[in-house]
Amino acid sequence: MASRKRPFSEEEDSAATKKRVLTGRNGSPHVNGTSEDQDEPAEGTNLELFRKEAIFRRMKHYSREHERGQSRIAELERRKHTCEAGLAAMTACWNQLVKTIRPLVSTEDLPEVSDDIFDFTVHIREDKKSDFEKVLEHNMHATQSLVTKLVEASGDLRIHPHNGNALKDSQKAANQCIVLQSQLDIMRSKLQDAEQQKERYHQALLTSESRFERSLSKTVSSIESRTIERKSEAMEEGIEEPQRKPSSPAVSGSASKSPIHTNGISDPMEVDILRDQIVSRERRIMDLERECILQREGMGRLEADLKLLSFEKIAENPHYKVLLDHTGVLQAIVNESRTQITRLTEDLNQLRISRKEWEDGVIAAANQANVELKTMLAKRDLENSRLREQRDQHATELGERKQQDTLKNASSRELRVLVDSRADRIAALESEVARCKARLAAQANDEELMRFFMAGNTEEAVYFESLKERAATAETRVALLEEALSKYQADHPSVSKHMEAEVKTRQRLVDLQAELDKYKAVYGDPSTYPSDSSTLVERLQEKDEELRRLKLLDTQHTQAETSLYAEIDKLSGAWETLDRQLKDKAFELIALEDRLKKVSAEKAKSDNKYFAAVRDKDAVEAERSKLSREVEKQNRVVERLVDSEKNIMGQLSTLEKELSILRTSHDAYKQKVEQLAEENSHWKSLVDAEKKRVVEAPHMKIAQAFHEQEKGTALKRADLRKIEDGLLRTKKELEQKQRQRESSASQNDKSHDELLVR
Repeated sequence: MASRKRPFSEEEDSAATKKRVLTGRNGSPHVNGTSEDQDEPAEGTNLELFRKEAIFRRMKHYSREHERGQSRIAELERRKHTCEAGLAAMTACWNQLVKTIRPLVSTEDLPEVSDDIFDFTVHIREDKKSDFEKVLEHNMHATQSLVTKLVEASGDLRIHPHNGNALKDSQKAANQCIVLQSQLDIMRSKLQDAEQQKERYHQALLTSESRFERSLSKTVSSIESRTIERKSEAMEEGIEEPQRKPSSPAVSGSASKSPIHTNGISDPMEVDILRDQIVSRERRIMDLERECILQREGMGRLEADLKLLSFEKIAENPHYKVLLDHTGVLQAIVNESRTQITRLTEDLNQLRISRKEWEDGVIAAANQANVELKTMLAKRDLENSRLREQRDQHATELGERKQQDTLKNASSRELRVLVDSRADRIAALESEVARCKARLAAQANDEELMRFFMAGNTEEAVYFESLKERAATAETRVALLEEALSKYQADHPSVSKHMEAEVKTRQRLVDLQAELDKYKAVYGDPSTYPSDSSTLVERLQEKDEELRRLKLLDTQHTQAETSLYAEIDKLSGAWETLDRQLKDKAFELIALEDRLKKVSAEKAKSDNKYFAAVRDKDAVEAERSKLSREVEKQNRVVERLVDSEKNIMGQLSTLEKELSILRTSHDAYKQKVEQLAEENSHWKSLVDAEKKRVVEAPHMKIAQAFHEQEKGTALKRADLRKIEDGLLRTKKELEQKQRQRESSASQNDKSHDELLVR
């Protein structure tokens, strides 16, 4: 039944699926949708699910690419900041050098250069990349002219004994510079190769991730399983229908049943394998057709030749012998090649294991050294911070102690001045007290006590102590006299009595004489008194007492005036001292007010600085938290990269194992192909024998035997075709695994070189 097709239009949706032409079991095409197995509608029903899964995988792919791009942007930003900082430092050094040289030379004949000519950051900020080389060249010429003028101004250079060493050092430095430049060129070439390999590995990683995401899809797995089942059914149909011509649409049918992923992404390796299978089958079909034609043409000749030739004659043929010898040689070469391949594979595995161990050891040693260096740097930083804190603390404590000592010295000086003034004041007050006590003694008519106070003694206890001493002396004298008298009385009792009486008489006489002298001083000679003089005597006594009192007061006033003059002098000095101290205090108060104003201003500035420092601290904390988050993000990215590297290494080991398995299977297939080739030659000889026997047999038996022989040959051809397809697929997979292994090995070499370079 002919199929009706929709006319092609360019305005159709590109996402619409194209229906394939299906074939029946006899190889004839039929309308799509009338197949008995009804596989195509199942794929159509899951089309939306396939699209969603493909979109999800593509979004994950874009997310991974976005993360890689963000990490790359962050790295480039970091490099940009580092380059700008280095360029700013170089600009500052260059500008300082030029400013140092300019005052030493005369710049009259030099061209005037602006100050911002050496500021390269201006050109970078303005993105003047085309003029950057011109600016560098201009700066070089300006600096060279300045240095030339400096050398010319310095005159003839004197030869110094160290100039030879300087020349040698300069040559050595130039040689080292050349060597380093060559190494830099080598490293740049290696870096370019590493970048190219990174791009290739990145593309391979994207393909692998896409294949891995597709492999996780259950729907795609079910479709691929159904595709494999249809392919096996097609192969069985090809075996069951050996009479069908090779030019029938079975080839297109088998090609149309290749695994096509309905989500828009196909496996490139599977497509290449199927394409190679189709090409090899087409080539094989053409060869078989030509062989059939040649066999049909030579059938008659062979039938005639079979009657004449025998196996012994064929064995005696020199060409057969040459081919047999060549087959033996090739078989020996194949066996030797297999042995060599096995040995080389073992050596390669051993070398990979040893290289992996060496790389792990080197990386572990480098990591250990890095950890130790980081620990040492951290300890050194902690020790430096501790010493800085101790230094600041000691400096602060020293300043505080100096300030305290200054305050203590000032206070001690003030206290000395105050003590001196207070001592003068105390002396004046003591003198005043002595005068007052002398006045009181004079008013009490006690001359001895007044003279005691006028002598400068202010304490009554001293007077009482002197009286006690005089009384004790008198008592001691009396005791001694009484003791002597008692001894004398014991010897002469009558004489002692007369002596005691005489002592008493003499004591009384002294008292009376003193009283008489006092009276005479008051009244004069009694013989000159008139008869009526009692009133006069009383008045004279009163006047005498008043006169005595006034004399004492006069004496006291005279002494008081003398002490008052001394006190006035002392008070004048104390007043001047206090006046100076008061003025000093006033000036100190003014200075303290000024200091208070300055301290208030400094406090305001300190508050502003403090709040600015707090704001800076908050900004630094925010930046630190941002950087810590960025570091955590980078650490997570690094961990993911390490995990992906581990996965890739695991996949590489798995692929190597699969490669060894595929090599083994390839060898097995090759042996099987050789065995089948031998069987084919054997079967050809049997066919020739059967053809010979058929010629001699009856016609019916010949046709039946020939039909059975052709059927067996078709079965063998189908088996051979399967084996060839498997061999071709294995060869393709082996080549792909070999390319992946070489790329992974080159990537490991480049990563190792990069590690050594770092």
